[in-house]
Amino acid sequence: MQLYPRAPEEWTGDVENTISDLCNRSGNSDSDTSEYFDQVAEESLNLLYQGDGQKLKGINTVLKLCRDARFLEDIIQNHQLMSAFARLFGESENLPTNISFALGKLFLAFSLVENFQQILSSHRVGAFALGVIGLELKRALHRRADPTLSSNDAMQPNGLVDLPTRYYSFSKKQEHVIFLCLSILDNLADDMAVLRKMIKKSLVSLLTPCLQQKSINSILVTLSLLKKASIFEETATELSTNTTCSVISELTHLLNNPHIKIVQEVTATLFNLSFHRDCANLISAEIDHSMLGALLQEPSICTHTLQLMYHLSSSDEDRQQLFESGIVPDLLDLFQHISSHQELGKGIAGLLVNVRMLASLLELLYRFVVV
Repeated sequence: MQLYPRAPEEWTGDVENTISDLCNRSGNSDSDTSEYFDQVAEESLNLLYQGDGQKLKGINTVLKLCRDARFLEDIIQNHQLMSAFARLFGESENLPTNISFALGKLFLAFSLVENFQQILSSHRVGAFALGVIGLELKRALHRRADPTLSSNDAMQPNGLVDLPTRYYSFSKKQEHVIFLCLSILDNLADDMAVLRKMIKKSLVSLLTPCLQQKSINSILVTLSLLKKASIFEETATELSTNTTCSVISELTHLLNNPHIKIVQEVTATLFNLSFHRDCANLISAEIDHSMLGALLQEPSICTHTLQLMYHLSSSDEDRQQLFESGIVPDLLDLFQHISSHQELGKGIAGLLVNVRMLASLLELLYRFVVV
């Protein structure tokens, strides 16, 4: 049984510990425990069909049961209870955000267990999570602040630099709900068939505005989903043909981010997309080529940066931009590490195959090597 620990501990409580207990659980359940669960499940189910306050009480009651491994499998196998939760999740537009938040915590707890993910999919939890994200994005769009930010608004407290224009204004409560839904989708997306269904339901276009959130955790899980989706040709095709989708612009902007984990995810995603020629052209048009030289100095992203530069150096114009960005000293500095890093050698070799076609760059490289 594989676990997917991708959510803050304070949101999943003791779920991961109880999942470990569940793996060693015996097949026989105590009759008293079974009777207690049946009673709580029936009471919670009745509460789900009452007012909003009672609905929330019923969800929280079951969330407390999730902390005990004896009940975790009983809950997920209770079709009537899970169907009621899924139905509510699908009706989020008519419910307070705190109910969507509680349901998100519940479904996230179950999505952490690989064996439970198929059951969640059968209840269309992934589709409903996409719907909740879409709803919260509409709310954030309606409450957006002045789209023309002053210079004082350019830097957020978490170190994220805003885009010149931000169309979405998220409250903390909205970001929490979106994070939970994205985390559920990220867990379910480890199944490639499920991920393809998400992409067909406009996953990528929903993820684009999610990159405008202030929460580092929310941005990271958004990037995780984008990276998974970027391996499919249909994703690259959508990004290169949909003029209203600004994912590539958002991604290149995030290369300036001070959080190295974000830059790692962005670099890997851009590299995947750059296999598609039209996407590579868009990346080359958006990216600051001088930034690539700086990224070569970071060991954890150096290889992906070299591979991305290789894909971005296929035309004379791109090679000229790399040359003018002053990357030659950075490339030469990498030569001394090639013998101890096979992947690094492959990356720089591919890049050199392309740049050799630019006489000025090749001559400068030669002079540095000779010296």
